[in-house]
Amino acid sequence: MLRNSYRSFLLIATLSFLLLAMLSIALCVYVDPYRMYGTSRVTEKPFVFHQEALAKAYLIERIRPNTLVLGNAEVEAGIDPESLEWPENIRPVFNAAGQNVDVFMAWRLLQHDIAAKPPQLVVLGLDFLDFVNQQIDGKTVPIRENELRLLVDRNGSPNGSRGMQLWRDFFNTTLTRQAIWDSIGTLRLRKRPALATVTEMGFNPARDYQMLLHSQGAEAIFLRNDQVYRAQYRELYPSLFYSPSRNLQFNSLAAIIRLAEQNDIRLVLFVPPYHSRYLEILHDTGFWVSFEAWKRALVRTIENAAGKRRGVVQLYDFSGYDDISGEQVPQPGDRQAEMRWYRDSIHYTKDLGDLMIASMMGAGPVLGQELNANTIDADLKRIRNDREHLFAPSEARR
Repeated sequence: MLRNSYRSFLLIATLSFLLLAMLSIALCVYVDPYRMYGTSRVTEKPFVFHQEALAKAYLIERIRPNTLVLGNAEVEAGIDPESLEWPENIRPVFNAAGQNVDVFMAWRLLQHDIAAKPPQLVVLGLDFLDFVNQQIDGKTVPIRENELRLLVDRNGSPNGSRGMQLWRDFFNTTLTRQAIWDSIGTLRLRKRPALATVTEMGFNPARDYQMLLHSQGAEAIFLRNDQVYRAQYRELYPSLFYSPSRNLQFNSLAAIIRLAEQNDIRLVLFVPPYHSRYLEILHDTGFWVSFEAWKRALVRTIENAAGKRRGVVQLYDFSGYDDISGEQVPQPGDRQAEMRWYRDSIHYTKDLGDLMIASMMGAGPVLGQELNANTIDADLKRIRNDREHLFAPSEARR
């Protein structure tokens, strides 16, 4: 009798567990809070950032874009893949940029995308700080967790770790407490579009910035983040980049260029349109000479890696002192005024991103300067002259 009762208890417990597991899987797949499964019943995904790298990797496979946008968080929130400035013949455009996407990870994501379907165009944003912070040879880099789900390994061969990672990702997105709570939260907040999200095309519309702006004001956001940027540079040492091959990011950039050449992919690179306050941080912390040396090293790396096919790689410099980068920040205490071009000293808006896209696609209006061995000296001199014109009078009065 006791044995039968024990068996009945185990059977009921097992069936209950399986039922709860099935309900959890059904809920999480239906809601799809991390955009892993492609279900579109709930369009807003406020918790997608809990698994952003996972989301971008699987979205690339499903969308198979003709244009792939790569870079860090500034690119993710500034370059809209659905902008009207993209030519029709290179759509769909997918923004695979993100918080942890440095140039090395951009290379790995490009390999992943090529394995799914080679794109026609790759647009890659290059951030100076990534290069300053990575003075190591790329061959010594341990395997990153985000690489395990990619279609290929670093050699371009089928990724042997992917099968197990698929099961891990399935478990983490359907059967964990976090996934269940995020699914419930996504359902609960589905009618509140002002929350942070990442669109199906990988764009972060920075909706959470609006709440931050109206609670703190633009000047407070600039001031706080500028303090962070200054602290970052004070912990680092300027480099003249005499040996780019010792730098992980330069090695990765060269690998991207070679990969683009091998697969007949047009490659467009760009230096971001930093706000003039950020450029002044580079001056104040002693990194301006390093910033110029970095641009020269970018040109050398492109020339060396592209070889005879230099024409398929373009590098645009959107940094400098002009009316856009010098956009006035609202006065302290103003919590209503919203800037047109910037959210802080390095995060630019979609409007500025659209101007950049138009310039890179050759449609105008003209913004920035295309850099190569023939233009680099003139570009650096132009920026120095522009700064002297803007700041010399005020400095002379001190």
